[in-house]
Amino acid sequence: MVKVLCILLCLFVLLSDLCSGLRPEDHTQQHGGFFYTRNELLRLRPPPYPPSSRPLMPTVNTTQDASKKRKRGRRGGVKNRLRRRPAKPPLPSVVFANVQSLYNKIDELHAKCRYDNVYREACVMAFCETWLDSTRPDDDIILDGFTVYRSDRTKESGKTRGGGLCIYINNRWCSNVKIHTTLCSPNLELLTLSVRPFYLPREFSNIVLCCVYVPPSADALAAADTIASYMQSMLLRYPDAPVFVMGDFNSCTLDTALPSFHQYVHVPTRNNKTIDLCYGNIPSAYSARAHPPLGRADHNVINLIPAYRQLLKRVKPTKVKVRQWTQDATMQLQGSLACTDWGVFAPDSVNLNEHASIITDYITFCMDSTIPMKTVTVYPNSKPWITSDIKNTLKNKQIAYRSKDIHTMKNAHRQLQTEISQAKQRYREKVENEFSCMNTKQAFAHLKKMSGRLDRLSVPSTTDPLKFASDLNLFYNRFDSHDFSIECESLLAAGPLPVPGDIDISTVDVTNQFKKCKANKAPGPDGIPGRLLKECAIELGPVFQPLFKQSVDIGVIPTIWKTSVVVPVPKMSSPSELNHFRPVALTSIVMKCFERLILSHILPHVQSQLDPYQFAYRSRRGTDDAIACLLHKLFEHMETAGNYARILFIDFSSAFNTIQRHVMIDKLQKLEVPAALVHWVFNFLSNRPQCVRVGDIKSPVLVSNTGAPQGCVLSPFLYTLYTNDCRSVDSSTQFVRFSDDTAMLALLNDFASYQSYLSSVVRFSSWCSNNFLHLNVSKTKEMCIDFRRNRTVISPIVINGEPVEQVDSFKYLGVILDEKLSFTEHVTAVQKKSQQRLHVLRKLRAFYVDPLLLLRLYRSIIEPLLTYCSICYYPALSVKNRNRLLKISHVSAKIIGLPTPKLSEIIDHAILKKARAVATESDHPLSTFFHVLPSQRRYRCIKCKTCRYSRSFVPVAIRMLNAK
Repeated sequence: MVKVLCILLCLFVLLSDLCSGLRPEDHTQQHGGFFYTRNELLRLRPPPYPPSSRPLMPTVNTTQDASKKRKRGRRGGVKNRLRRRPAKPPLPSVVFANVQSLYNKIDELHAKCRYDNVYREACVMAFCETWLDSTRPDDDIILDGFTVYRSDRTKESGKTRGGGLCIYINNRWCSNVKIHTTLCSPNLELLTLSVRPFYLPREFSNIVLCCVYVPPSADALAAADTIASYMQSMLLRYPDAPVFVMGDFNSCTLDTALPSFHQYVHVPTRNNKTIDLCYGNIPSAYSARAHPPLGRADHNVINLIPAYRQLLKRVKPTKVKVRQWTQDATMQLQGSLACTDWGVFAPDSVNLNEHASIITDYITFCMDSTIPMKTVTVYPNSKPWITSDIKNTLKNKQIAYRSKDIHTMKNAHRQLQTEISQAKQRYREKVENEFSCMNTKQAFAHLKKMSGRLDRLSVPSTTDPLKFASDLNLFYNRFDSHDFSIECESLLAAGPLPVPGDIDISTVDVTNQFKKCKANKAPGPDGIPGRLLKECAIELGPVFQPLFKQSVDIGVIPTIWKTSVVVPVPKMSSPSELNHFRPVALTSIVMKCFERLILSHILPHVQSQLDPYQFAYRSRRGTDDAIACLLHKLFEHMETAGNYARILFIDFSSAFNTIQRHVMIDKLQKLEVPAALVHWVFNFLSNRPQCVRVGDIKSPVLVSNTGAPQGCVLSPFLYTLYTNDCRSVDSSTQFVRFSDDTAMLALLNDFASYQSYLSSVVRFSSWCSNNFLHLNVSKTKEMCIDFRRNRTVISPIVINGEPVEQVDSFKYLGVILDEKLSFTEHVTAVQKKSQQRLHVLRKLRAFYVDPLLLLRLYRSIIEPLLTYCSICYYPALSVKNRNRLLKISHVSAKIIGLPTPKLSEIIDHAILKKARAVATESDHPLSTFFHVLPSQRRYRCIKCKTCRYSRSFVPVAIRMLNAK
């Protein structure tokens, strides 16, 4: 009896403690037949670590206030983010599957929605093959907390049973739903909704959901084109909306029809196959998980967990200091520079280095004194048309909502919409006025803001920025390991001496170069911005002309002009090593103008001696000439039966950073460059101070005597002179270059030509070693073009003991070349980029921008993609690939509301223009194929055996010239 009383007393005390500690906000849940509070359930969870392996926690200071609780961390991952805010995800959580008769599984769905968080907290549930018809009303398939939207199979599909689509929308997530499209055909069943949930990130206007079912017997290409056309119309209507297409695709795919969309499901959905897919226009939007199928269906249930993070959480607000270049401040700066007596800064005892530093400091002092600074906070999701009046109206709407006055809240909402519309109209008119005033740069900057395109931040994330910057600086200077000062001095002494006054630099030339400066270009280490040089070109031209003239005469460049600050730019999205950062150097803008003047004096002396197959820095030549020359030699060689070819695409490790001064001096002297310019270039490459900047942290300065920084005007041209003597000595191999992009074309037909190709590779490798160029064998690729019936096994080329990887396609100078020369991969890449830029037109269409302005924008950002190097590959395209490019033009015309220029006419005009230029240039490699007949009216046509060769650039150009 005593034991029973003790037990009852303990239970009474325990219950009283529980009741006293229970708060009103503690929700009770059932677990194992008993009800517990949320905090008790958390205490019932097993520890995350075994007792023996539990990590040591830091000791807590007991002297602190006991009322201050220690902040606890939160688990990361997309699942935990969704659990914290199940009704307010940035994108909807989705459950979709092929259920094969929904009515038979509705009871299981009821149980899932009640006890399984995956189904209960899902924002959207989409099911295909519901097998429903008009005999099954919505009441039979309704779920608690969800609203159902369905599209049953009709007679238009050619079948009377099966099929059907169904989408459930969670009422806690959204109640504003609109049905846009229901389609039922033999190839496709489609149901499209647009939803406006209660919570949506600012960068989105609403969300478009599309459920599809493609039968196994359907025409996959036709179904893909139909889906693409409907999605294009939805993107035109909602340019800011994320669009998601999900369902059972069977053998259909949208990779070609919608190349800008991304596919999120990479888990098996039926046995070991993935046929239930989800496409969307947001990259990395979802993480897919597979769950057991419903009932006896043989398709897994796919749960899409939103992995997307809001723009405001991904990019933090930044504070930027900008100068206010008002008209009065600019005139004041011009006046202060114009009335300055510059002669006091150049006494006889001051050398050129000190003179340039004093003038630079004085100019920056005048700028700081006259041009005020302003600190601006930039938010990633802020809109440029949002004004203070709109913000005040938004606050009034919030006040009306708290007061629960429906009439006042409606009026505030109506006023807010009116002010936003008027602000957008004013901003649009501002952009149109800038276009009419020919201020295209500022106009395109505003268009970029209107379309929501943001510049990606290239600041690498690291825990120790100073160490990272120092390591990068040492890595970029890794080639400066040998001292060739003695060789340089001997070469300069053996060559001719510079003659003062041999190179003439006038004040007009300096002033014109300053006027061409870009106003928004980042300043170099000297702190002189491009806008200052542009606005004050007349005042500063006579100031810098004596400095430039003295620098060329004595062959010395001030240190402040040679100093460079290297900003590491990632080459890929997730860089993991130092070589994944490209060293882009910020140098003085004054020095850039000086380099352009020097370049104009070097070019006339070396123009006639340059390699004809080096197409960079040549008048009226570009990348299209290089690719046309490469393809013509290839097509001409493949005319003979039994011939094949191999193309070696060569990659150098930091090509510009490996230029050695003594080798450069020797090659300039052989090219008969004036001695004054040779000494100037030697000083340009010598004793260059360099540091690396990561954010606001700068590394210690290192002095380099090897290479030319990426970012200087002269660096690419000096590299072309450095490699000018690398030419083929064998007729079966040919180098085609555009600056440092080099391709070695080997025309083969027998074993002897193959041995000659191997010898050319060995000679090229030896030449690189002698000129201190480092071949990156891991990035060097080889592609074989072989149309023979009996193809032999081709062994890879070995360079420096490493085999070169053989590939089926390679991107050379922006054009993807494949082993079949069909250019299908290149058309796919162009189509994907073009569809991404169509988003800009759609967003601007939502602003009701003038169609003529949209047409001009189309010709600026989309048409160049479609026509880039098109003279080389467009005539050889198949009808299917041509239609894929034409479709971009047609979609653009629908968005703009005006007809776009015909793509075929633009390319024909470009072919004729290039053909006339090639025919009139005797030093062009392709000019020998344009023979004028004795009548002087026509060109001699080229005999072509294959359709491949007849549709290449030269035969097509000759036929078009003769037709004209």
